[in-house]
Amino acid sequence: MASNAAIIKKPAPCGSWSSKITSDMVVKGTISFTDLTTDGDDIYWVERRPEQNGQYVVVKYSAGEQTDITPNGFSARTIIYSYGGSAVTVSKGSVYFSNYDTVNFPQTNDQRLFRQTPGKVPKPLTPLVAMRYGDAVVHHDRLICVREDHTLKKDGYPIVAIVAISLDGETEEKVLISGDDFYSSPTISPDGSKIAWLSWNFPRMPWDSNELWVADIDVDGSLKNQRKIAGDTSRLNPDEAIISKILNRSVKTVSEQLLSQPQALFQPQWSPDGKNLYFVSDLNNWWNIYRCNVEEKCLVAEMITVNAPSETEFGVPQWNLGMSTYICLPHNRLVASYTKSGRWYLALIDTQSKEFKEITVKFNDTLEIEVTYLSHVKATASGKVVFIGGAYNYPSSIILFDPNTGNSEVLKPAMNNYSTLLSEINEYLSPPSEVKFTGTNPSEKSYAFNYYPTNPAYCVPDDEKPPLLIVAHGGPTAATTTTLNLIIQYFTSRGFSVADVNYRGSTGYGRPYRLSLYEQWGIYDRDDCVNCAKYLAKEKTKESDHLIDFERVIIRGGSAGGYLTLVVATYTDLCKAGASYYGISDLITLVKDTHKFEAQYPYELVCPYPSEPDIFSVQEKKIYMMRSPIYALDLLNTPLIFFQGTEDPVVPPEQSQKMVKAIKDKGQPVAYKEYEHEQHGFRIAQNVKNALELEFNFYSQILGFKPADELPPVNIYNQPK
Repeated sequence: MASNAAIIKKPAPCGSWSSKITSDMVVKGTISFTDLTTDGDDIYWVERRPEQNGQYVVVKYSAGEQTDITPNGFSARTIIYSYGGSAVTVSKGSVYFSNYDTVNFPQTNDQRLFRQTPGKVPKPLTPLVAMRYGDAVVHHDRLICVREDHTLKKDGYPIVAIVAISLDGETEEKVLISGDDFYSSPTISPDGSKIAWLSWNFPRMPWDSNELWVADIDVDGSLKNQRKIAGDTSRLNPDEAIISKILNRSVKTVSEQLLSQPQALFQPQWSPDGKNLYFVSDLNNWWNIYRCNVEEKCLVAEMITVNAPSETEFGVPQWNLGMSTYICLPHNRLVASYTKSGRWYLALIDTQSKEFKEITVKFNDTLEIEVTYLSHVKATASGKVVFIGGAYNYPSSIILFDPNTGNSEVLKPAMNNYSTLLSEINEYLSPPSEVKFTGTNPSEKSYAFNYYPTNPAYCVPDDEKPPLLIVAHGGPTAATTTTLNLIIQYFTSRGFSVADVNYRGSTGYGRPYRLSLYEQWGIYDRDDCVNCAKYLAKEKTKESDHLIDFERVIIRGGSAGGYLTLVVATYTDLCKAGASYYGISDLITLVKDTHKFEAQYPYELVCPYPSEPDIFSVQEKKIYMMRSPIYALDLLNTPLIFFQGTEDPVVPPEQSQKMVKAIKDKGQPVAYKEYEHEQHGFRIAQNVKNALELEFNFYSQILGFKPADELPPVNIYNQPK
């Protein structure tokens, strides 16, 4: 009788449910993985540890054992392009890393490159000057990497170049490639005779138009015979899809198309024999893998993924350096990850026959959970594949996979002792359901993942519909994934439905969808959030017959997702509350103050805006003001809570502070919390926990439910009685 009674769910008001998925669980023992690389059969990765104040630690896996490599006093992180990535490379047991930490070790917070040989203290390779480094590769006795030089400025921005740095740090850095606004992905051929790289210029972003170049490396280490392999960074035509079709009919070869069309190129990589260069291009509107012979007089290119499923993508937007979706293996094999309808898969490709074989990957041989998200695909010397993988009920993990046997092993999950924890929280985890919905144009679809309230002890009362939390991802050129997100599960296990929206402009649904937000930022993404809520209020999902309560919709987001939160809160009456994490409120200020990488991104997302503020046209300024919530406060009637880091270089604190003051002066409900030592994305455990609890308490005050948890008080200015 007792066991039968235990499974009877109790109807209780949504938001009031108690849950084992606590705010402590969200941060305690939870790490995140950034860089992943191999050195022979040894595997290295970087862990960001919130419980160590966000320190970045290099970890080595060798012969079944894991060892922390980064000594006390150092943190392996780069802030090149502000978002960083690829702070670590390894060669013959020596670890080369960029150092950055404003909290734990401010005395060594220098962004210098260090070399750490086994058993020795890290040795600096670069001087104490304002430089940032990333994407390093070892070439003989030197590192070749991307350098962002803040000691020199061009048009007010730091100068970026690909440079060579001696491994002993004794000689002066040598500039190999310069002149373009941005560089990434330097890669050296196996015999050391050639180098390939990507470059792009303002106002382009690497996910809309860039170029792939190759050069020979001379005996003195300099470059010669530079030639472009793919890309055309001329101004994109608004009717680009039609132009592409015309060009496809007029040119004869893939090689000619690659050299004549704007396209987003990603991850150049040499074949094991060095005869071919592989790379990803969206030449046909979907990111596919190509291969070309780069001999000077014989450029021959072909698509390798011709037999892949339709409407799939093998690339990702380069918000960080060092990203990787595929790896070349010996014996004409290639292992690649790809996404379709928001889910990620792994495939084995024969590079000669183009045979395409999908691989089902599980977290281990006994756990029947399939990997649905993959990133940072690399290979060991013995031909095994290592990557970061996750699923809705399994956190991001370092996974070692053997393509010959199909066996896989979790080397490190993002949560300590997760296998034990899974048995405790499995019944609280809500699976994602893909949602496709339309807006004003029935032929255009947008996408989201819906998570329904899930709790073994509680259910939604018959006379109630669950409130809906809309999650707006950042970017905006990014995408949500189906890997375990304990913040989403925190809400669903307490009685909320959650819609994680891949609005227009998101990645993974082809080039036209990705670029559809250009000149429409703050319009199409706003409409998609509204239309998603309308759809979920009217249509029954696969998982449940329950509809969401359209009168209790809330929204949260960070960065560009924070901007979208403010836009929805200002220009629509959809939401009853919202949470902006380091969100943009003033696009004019953003253009003037933000970092180089995104300095002209608004030119694409909104409209061209000149660098001199006294010469912009009245119409251009009007458009920026119309899209900026700070200038439309007369329309705002949604209670908001703001979270901001004091050291944010992307969205400075003034953006949030200005908005909060204006709302407060207007007499509308608003709350604000600022965290020291945090930047663009919170990294310190106690801050992540505190923000989540304040956010949930804020919603409880506005929506009028009583949380089961003890939560810190939230100070709401103009709090409604």
